[in-house]
Amino acid sequence: MGGWVFVEFLCDLLLDENQPITERFRAFSLRLIGSHPSAINSFIKAMRDDSTLLAYEAAYRLGRTRKSDAIHALKAVVEDFSLHPIVSVKAVESLGAFGLETSILVLQTSFQSDPSPEVRDTCEVALTQIRELKKCHSQ
Repeated sequence: MGGWVFVEFLCDLLLDENQPITERFRAFSLRLIGSHPSAINSFIKAMRDDSTLLAYEAAYRLGRTRKSDAIHALKAVVEDFSLHPIVSVKAVESLGAFGLETSILVLQTSFQSDPSPEVRDTCEVALTQIRELKKCHSQ
């Protein structure tokens, strides 16, 4: 199987809700090729999966790509209070790890409004992390 064909195979496997969860998790070998646009798009879609565990792992993997394409999708997850808090926590952690000032507003809003104390606590940590990174870069 050629490289890009394999990427597409794994993307399809990850998003195929008819497959057992154990098979879908095999697709997370996409982390090896996580910078491929198809992999990033699959992680974005998988963050909305009915399986909380799969959605959490997708948020984690998306954050690990360190690609700017991920930021908008992670912010959207943080803003969606209907998602399981553990998925939002992982999205918040990922935004904090990116360390971008453009994430401050969404994190502050979630810190003030999210019904989950775990998400609010994680927002506080991420905001501190971003501010400290900014401080280090300005010195």
